Amino acid sequence: MNNLQVKRHHLTRLGILTLTALLIGCSTTSRYLGYGDSPSRTPVQVEDRSKTLDGAQQWLVLSARSPTPLRQEYQLNAAELLLRANNHDDAKTLLSIIDTSSVDYSLQLRKSLLQGEIAIFEMDARSALRWLQPPEDYPIADELRPQLHSLRGQAFYLSSRWQQSAAERVALEPLLLDPLDVNDNHQIIWLTLSLLSDEALSAAADELPSMLNGWMELLAISRAYRFQASQMESALANWQARYPTHPGMQQRIPDMLAQAREVSRLDGPLALLLPLSGKHAAAGHAIRDGFLAAHYAGKDEGRNGEVRIYDTIGGAEQAYNAALRDGAQLVIGPLRKQAVTDIASIGSLQVPVLALNHALSDTPRNLYQFGLSPEDEIVQIADQALMDGYSSAIALVPNGAWGDRLLQTLQNRWEQFGGEMLEVQRYTSSGSDFSAPIRALLDTDASQSRKRALTRIIGGKVKFEPRRRQDADIIFMLAFPRQARLIRPQLKFHYLGKIPIYATSHVYTGHPDKAKDRDMDGILFCDMPWTLGKSQQHNPLRQQLQTLWPKQMKRSARLYALGIDAYNLAPALNVLANRPGTRVEGESGTLYLDEQHNIRRILRWASFVRGEPRPLVQAAAGVKTPSGAQADEQ
Repeated sequence: MNNLQVKRHHLTRLGILTLTALLIGCSTTSRYLGYGDSPSRTPVQVEDRSKTLDGAQQWLVLSARSPTPLRQEYQLNAAELLLRANNHDDAKTLLSIIDTSSVDYSLQLRKSLLQGEIAIFEMDARSALRWLQPPEDYPIADELRPQLHSLRGQAFYLSSRWQQSAAERVALEPLLLDPLDVNDNHQIIWLTLSLLSDEALSAAADELPSMLNGWMELLAISRAYRFQASQMESALANWQARYPTHPGMQQRIPDMLAQAREVSRLDGPLALLLPLSGKHAAAGHAIRDGFLAAHYAGKDEGRNGEVRIYDTIGGAEQAYNAALRDGAQLVIGPLRKQAVTDIASIGSLQVPVLALNHALSDTPRNLYQFGLSPEDEIVQIADQALMDGYSSAIALVPNGAWGDRLLQTLQNRWEQFGGEMLEVQRYTSSGSDFSAPIRALLDTDASQSRKRALTRIIGGKVKFEPRRRQDADIIFMLAFPRQARLIRPQLKFHYLGKIPIYATSHVYTGHPDKAKDRDMDGILFCDMPWTLGKSQQHNPLRQQLQTLWPKQMKRSARLYALGIDAYNLAPALNVLANRPGTRVEGESGTLYLDEQHNIRRILRWASFVRGEPRPLVQAAAGVKTPSGAQADEQ
């Protein structure tokens, strides 16, 4: 296998893994359903593959002695069999020599569909969409429509155009004959739209197909009232009146109501174990206050349950045993990694424990781990960059254990799926002048050396503009706000140009500050809904906390979100554990449970525009743009 094949294989695996995580519990059988399960990616048994290749050879022999248009039809049959046998290179070569210019359009479209399928296999969404865009005035044979909509759905998905991808699934539905395929298609629509931000969901408009509009509004209801069963019932009644024949009526509404009722119920007292004294007390207080704010808000919504709080300063195991003696039915905490390890060492846990950190790779029964893991963010920025089509990266990271640990995670994930890390430079966090590592990273020193050599040869002044390296198509930047505010303009000064900069949430304080962040424009970063968009501007709970503890919120905003989500996750643990693939829309991200009992977070994406973080939304052409950016330009 050559390097290009290896890269395609890894990128395809990334797409499959991403989509498998979305489609847990969705067993798709039709060739027109699913993304990772397209015909080109379905494993073929050795004996079947041999027969398939023999069949392709027979079609080619037959085509050699057949006139137009049978020749082209037989050649296309051979190309399709090559794809089914996972022989993409030979299929691509064959398609390149099939002349369909003088045959019926249905044969031309068949060729385009196969070329689009290969482009999807190669993770080339742009080329795939070009192949899969038939002229509007050309008739499309009924037997080709399902394949066209399915492939277009996959291509839009690969280009992160979730709404358009779901729209293709809506168009596919009337063409599906098997009720199981129809149900699976609904699942794919739901999980695809769940990747949209709140802003994109709220953009549902009358010009969209009514069926798609209905799905988007239904998903918005599931997010807005996820812990409020009675309010959800009222909102769903209004939705049903507007969409009386929508398929979500039978499949989604019962699940939404059952989940809302289950996560709204708290049986028995909850125990919250946190460091409330000592050097970690500030973090403990922020999480406690977020937890209690959610608890009191829940009481207003009819959620009952007693909360008892224990300081872990005397040891996590001691606090845990005290909670058990007081009748706790569920324990939230502890916070520090060592404390989580101490709890796990107890052995058999009598009641479920939702630890607020990721400390263990193997978790004992009844232990769940949930925290603001920077490794989770690193994985997401690597995956997003790969899905955005980039493969050659350079990285700027701070010296020290934190930078080393995250760099290792980044490199492992990036290279696992075919990316290449061309260069890594480290900087000293306490400094202010980062020009030396930046010049080394961008290789502008070499450009200056060429200038000096040329000047010596010519013996006079040389009109010269330094150039950065040309082999990198992305830069990963690991930095906190103070460093990021200094590094970004210095990158620009050293001719970074239009190379995208991907970063974790650490570059942003969590509070808009146009004056201090004015030089951060263009940085792409992932962060939690709590700090971005509507969730920040119109969240009554956030506004309440901001009023009560303005200084603490400015310093520890994300820890308050962790506390809120910890409270809301407590009654949802059974749902997450017993219904694989279930997601909970939290303040710290979209939350789901993995096989190791870790609560994982899917974050939102934003970019700095004029010193403010703007959530990324989809433009009409499918290009990601910061929300409100166009209005600002006018």
